[in-house]
Amino acid sequence: MGNKKAPGEDGITREIFKSLVGILPRYIIAIYNGCLRRVTFPSRWKKTMILSLTKPGNDGSDDVSKFRPISLLDI
Repeated sequence: MGNKKAPGEDGITREIFKSLVGILPRYIIAIYNGCLRRVTFPSRWKKTMILSLTKPGNDGSDDVSKFRPISLLDI
């Protein structure tokens, strides 16, 4: 996970998550393993914020092919 990525809606950055894994690795692993065993994830983890950005050099265009979607997911 790169540190210079934008955080999702919850505002938790990768730096925060990486430090939590260093401090509380067993708890983080237990949460993820529990989700994988039950094949269910909290509905909050399934939400995303989708932004539409214009591709470089296509500013001011309304053609949908000139845009690219960016998905901001919570860590």
